[in-house]
Amino acid sequence: MFGFFGGRGASISPEEAVKGAGEGTLQLVDIREFGELSATGKAKGARHIPMMQMMMKCDPRRPDFDKSLDLEKPPVV
Repeated sequence: MFGFFGGRGASISPEEAVKGAGEGTLQLVDIREFGELSATGKAKGARHIPMMQMMMKCDPRRPDFDKSLDLEKPPVV
């Protein structure tokens, strides 16, 4: 799902990310920490998973997996 798990994730442009998020073909994941998020807010529809929690929240094999993540849609971090 994420390149953090041993693979290399694909790269897309910011314009492609905005378009895909608007069309619902991908999911946005905001990985900033809580302080950063509270200072600037997050994009509409983005899921907030701090970078320090990525391994446990984004791996479907882990008990703390965030079930709001759609495994069928590619994530954009």
